[in-house]
Amino acid sequence: MMMRDGPGRATAVSLTPVSLDADSRAFRIACSLADAGFRSLVIEGRASERPFWGPEIEVRSTANSSTATTPLKRSGAPLRNTVNALRRGGLGKAGELALYSGFRGHDWWRHCRQPGRLLPPADLYYLHSFELHRIVARTASRLGAKVVYDAHDFYRGIEPAERQSSFDRNWMRPFLNKLEDRLVADADAVVTVSDGVADLMTGAFGRRPIVIRNCHDERLDRAVAHDLRTPLTRMRGRLEKAYHGERSDDGDQALIGDTIADLDAVLGMFSSITRIAHIETQARKGEFRTVNLVEIAGEVVELYDAAAERDGTDLSITGDHEVLVTGDRDLLFDAIANLVDNAIKHGRAGGKIVVACENVDDEAVIAITDDGPGIPAGERDHVFKRFYRLEQSRYTPGNGLGLSLVAAVANLHGARIELLDQSPGLQVKLWFSAPS
Repeated sequence: MMMRDGPGRATAVSLTPVSLDADSRAFRIACSLADAGFRSLVIEGRASERPFWGPEIEVRSTANSSTATTPLKRSGAPLRNTVNALRRGGLGKAGELALYSGFRGHDWWRHCRQPGRLLPPADLYYLHSFELHRIVARTASRLGAKVVYDAHDFYRGIEPAERQSSFDRNWMRPFLNKLEDRLVADADAVVTVSDGVADLMTGAFGRRPIVIRNCHDERLDRAVAHDLRTPLTRMRGRLEKAYHGERSDDGDQALIGDTIADLDAVLGMFSSITRIAHIETQARKGEFRTVNLVEIAGEVVELYDAAAERDGTDLSITGDHEVLVTGDRDLLFDAIANLVDNAIKHGRAGGKIVVACENVDDEAVIAITDDGPGIPAGERDHVFKRFYRLEQSRYTPGNGLGLSLVAAVANLHGARIELLDQSPGLQVKLWFSAPS
């Protein structure tokens, strides 16, 4: 049975547990389905801050932004502290059983009741979370619709069992694994983001997903072409001039030095691309340990102190003495270093940069704040894309990959990024879950 929105037009419904984002895989897949001729509809688990999509897709939200927070988030620190104690087994099996009952109720409300109210009949259901399979399984079977599971990560490998809390290890993780096992077995197609994740899923499920890398954006082609063409054109011009000109020891030395510098820039660009791709395969999760963000941030501030001083910039660190997260220390250092480097390069000469680390309820937060020109509101959805550069930064050193690396590291650690206007200036916040 085929559900038609018009003559010869089939319906594809994408379901995501989070809000749709202009640079998200869910949005790009929905656009690709529309390009393929489907009536493309997205059901998002949290409402987007503002509509950014065109008429080619339809978006339905299970909750508006004011009600998207969970009861646990709204309850305050005392209840969260109690829940964390229960997760660690503080009240034994009885406490874990009570917590499991609450978890199952919240899971049903968020992944079944809320999106189920908005679910239309369709020819294709495209799932960006395995928890959402339960609401489409019967409908898809009744209609003869296809189901596609898009695994954005190898979820059961994110945190090894020995690092999980008692509740997560004994109750929550087995339940979630069972849901994903069922979907991988039943789905008409399973896809994922990279060969690395595909290898891990093949070993766990005995079924190899199709790899669909993040959708192509021709704007990246233009950015790459520009950023590669400029140094390569300069190199060719210098070499041609030297070929036809008279030999000069000093001139030759300068030409060789400038050419090496441009080649280093090109090689550095390729090195950054390779590194980001490696991070996105999730291969570095084996290096995760409990680390103190304050120590890492302190080392970054010490490293960049001289560069800030040369610009007359006051670079300082503040906040709590210990802010613990589970992660890869080297990658976290690189991400913070990129943010501080950006603040120095694009902030105000003679300005102020503050790096702050804090424990906020059950989350760990690091914020880098400057008093420079900031980022225009219309550009903030784009700055974490590869090679994207603000017009005001086009003629400063860089290749538009630093913030892409920050985004890749944040995604690897399950952290969320906030860009906040300081009027003047910009504040970049990274929010991490505290170690269980």
